[in-house]
Amino acid sequence: MTIQLVVASKPELFESDKLADRYHGIFRRRFTYSFPKDIGLDNVTLVNLAKQMFLANIQMEFGAEFLGGEIHTTADYFDRWWTVSFSDGIQEDLENCDVELASDLLNRLDRREREHIFSMQSDEVRAVLSSVLEVDNRPQGPQADGLLFEETEYFKPFPDPADVFAGDVETHLKYLLPLATVSLKQINAAWDGSIHFVQPIEPYDGVVGEMTSKHHSPLCRENWVGYRIDEHGRYEFAADWEYFLLKSLETHDDSQHGVDGNELKKHYERARRSYTSHRSHFQEYGALHLPYALEEYGAYRDRDRLELVNQLGGKPGWGNWATMENWSLSEHPCDEDDEFPDETYPLPQAKDGSDFSYVGWLHSFTYVKPSGCNLELFYHPELRLALTTFDWS
Repeated sequence: MTIQLVVASKPELFESDKLADRYHGIFRRRFTYSFPKDIGLDNVTLVNLAKQMFLANIQMEFGAEFLGGEIHTTADYFDRWWTVSFSDGIQEDLENCDVELASDLLNRLDRREREHIFSMQSDEVRAVLSSVLEVDNRPQGPQADGLLFEETEYFKPFPDPADVFAGDVETHLKYLLPLATVSLKQINAAWDGSIHFVQPIEPYDGVVGEMTSKHHSPLCRENWVGYRIDEHGRYEFAADWEYFLLKSLETHDDSQHGVDGNELKKHYERARRSYTSHRSHFQEYGALHLPYALEEYGAYRDRDRLELVNQLGGKPGWGNWATMENWSLSEHPCDEDDEFPDETYPLPQAKDGSDFSYVGWLHSFTYVKPSGCNLELFYHPELRLALTTFDWS
């Protein structure tokens, strides 16, 4: 037995000039969410939970600005455009509605949104969400350390590009955004220097390098981007620039890849605006925050801060980056003192068969939208290489 909640759009949504025509068909249908009958939450809590989950999924699927402004996961914002009712209170025939399990809806969200929804609940509700809905709340890696919300002596967000890129800094910045710098001694006391989390502006669809296979290199392939590291700890991109679709389209023509060059350029412009805005916010407040916190609470509170990095050191988990089958990976058993000693973890291998070491991961979308991935970073101290891949779980 289940409890079903039905979300329906108000007429005001379609009468406004905020909703693009291509979305009208989607939002004219009802969204029906199913909760276990014995979930143990009162009706008011269930309704509020459904509102938060619906809005978080809408933002994830359509972007924050599909209604002409930022989407807020608040009850007031939901009530402006939608209604939610229990299915037994609706007289219309709901047989043709797609019913989705609430657990599937919640697990489809990225980690940051799940954590935010969890943070807004009471201890009792969080316990229910973790057990009844079987939400996986464990860290991504078998040994996850290093969750940071502010700059430290070993972790610097939004570093100076001149400290990140070697050679032609401006060309690097055309395609790549420097998110954060990490002291290598924080990862391994025997190492010196720095390493950087760098996010490519592409893709705006698919994965980076997907359409430019002719320009792949040993370190830059589909969903993998590598860098050579100079004696000053600065990156040199390890392929020719036509690895990036924008450069390839500028050199040739749009029809070569069947891509709308104007849309790709707009994607680049949006990403740079977002990155600049996030950098300015960090410089002013010393942290990044949930975008609607100021409007909702009148101030940026500590609990509204976003994690700047999620893991430093330790071992990577088996994200979908490890299923691409275009990079050789080694598999290693976890240590007996790890939280999950019976599990294994993967490491990418260099051309000579030696392993890269794991540095950590962060949510790239904390720093720049419309990026929507987890950025994984690896280091090879002997070969002086940095390697990044992108998890879309």
